[in-house]
Amino acid sequence: MVPGGGTCNFDLHVLSNAYMDIDQKTVVDLTTMDTAALPEFNKARSNDAELDDEPNLFEEMVDNHDS
Repeated sequence: MVPGGGTCNFDLHVLSNAYMDIDQKTVVDLTTMDTAALPEFNKARSNDAELDDEPNLFEEMVDNHDS
């Protein structure tokens, strides 16, 4: 992780276990932003928060199986 944003360079290796001589290596540049510049995505909307009170599919299947 780059504190405060910045650029990281990674060596990406793609290897095949089925074919010979097709392995590849390349450099990948990844630019990150400072966390203060990012929008907030983890805030639940009110109607989404209400869904937490509803049973999920697994809970519904278990409840229907017990009856």
